[in-house]
Amino acid sequence: MRSQTVMTELVDRFETMGLANILQHRCDWNETVIRQFYATLEISIEEERIWWTTGKRTYYSTFAQFATANQLDYDLMKSEQSVNVLLENPLDENDYPACYEPANVGIPRMFGGIQGLRHHPAVINKIARVTFMPKSGNKDKVRCHYWNVISHVMNGNRINVIALIMD
Repeated sequence: MRSQTVMTELVDRFETMGLANILQHRCDWNETVIRQFYATLEISIEEERIWWTTGKRTYYSTFAQFATANQLDYDLMKSEQSVNVLLENPLDENDYPACYEPANVGIPRMFGGIQGLRHHPAVINKIARVTFMPKSGNKDKVRCHYWNVISHVMNGNRINVIALIMD
């Protein structure tokens, strides 16, 4: 029962942040189309537009349209109450220990890595890696902006996920 309550708390945080819908979104994507999308994707951060080619046709979208298609509230993400993680300094390494199990629990831990992370930070890191942040790199490490995302989710702060996706 305790683990169900713990997960409910985390789901509630994602809902408050406006991220629950995108995390629940599942689609049977065509792998060839996805590869072509990434191979042809162009992003203009200044104009908040993206364009890509599927087949022989080029498509255009604004960041707001992209957000809507992914069940995100772009106005909420751009509001003053929302944080753009890309503009922040990386979370200070001295803040990492709060995300790990205490030493007296006896669980091996490696600061900067995934071993020994507490439940919520571990789940948040996994969710970010498979949804709105890139999956490349060492899976055994918590990398740069992931720390900031973990911290903001733990504190219930809204973040601009579109900026992360576009980055």
